Amino acid sequence: MIDKILERFEKDDYHSWEFINRLSENGWVPPISFDCYEYFQCSSNELSDEEFDQGLMDFFEENLENVFLKIINLEEYHNPFIHKMLQEVVQAYKQELYQICIPSLFAILERYLADLSNDGDLNKVRYGAGLGKKIWVETDHSDKYIESCQEIPGRFIHSCYLIKSFIDKYFTSINFEDFDSLNRHAFAHGRQRYFGTRLDTIKLIFIITNIINMYHEIEFITVEVKD
Repeated sequence: MIDKILERFEKDDYHSWEFINRLSENGWVPPISFDCYEYFQCSSNELSDEEFDQGLMDFFEENLENVFLKIINLEEYHNPFIHKMLQEVVQAYKQELYQICIPSLFAILERYLADLSNDGDLNKVRYGAGLGKKIWVETDHSDKYIESCQEIPGRFIHSCYLIKSFIDKYFTSINFEDFDSLNRHAFAHGRQRYFGTRLDTIKLIFIITNIINMYHEIEFITVEVKD
């Protein structure tokens, strides 16, 4: 048993900052209860970005009902209007209506960011700055974010870091005439020159369920194990 535990620690680099930064560069914010090593059964450096994207999309499809909807349904009474929107987004997703899903998901995400970043102040829209102050993030010389010495659980630090990175990546101001990838402003104002994809939709559902997950502090969620 001890040998197996030590072997896992040697292979499991999914909790390293190197891997956290790789997640942030690719726009992924997995639910805090998701164990990458258990799912992929190999070290992260054995996976290309494309393989990792595909793996997370497969995980979403395999566990939509027993992980993601389970998290979404936690909001049935806490945030009934958001819960209803998320249910409708899931129905649209199942019909491959990604152009409907994406603007709705950005709107839902912003509502959660108002709480997470700005303590519920609906007039503040500087989500990244608010989130950075909330977790006392500071920049080191390699331009990567590191946590301060405050006693904040590591998984929450990782989630907040990834959420802030997602904001920096997809909420950036753009020139609408020549921008052809996922962006909050383009989809919110109907000026996108890009067809949103299944991958984009899943990334948005991931970050929203991550935030819900954080609020409810789910410790254990049953997931399907790959054969």
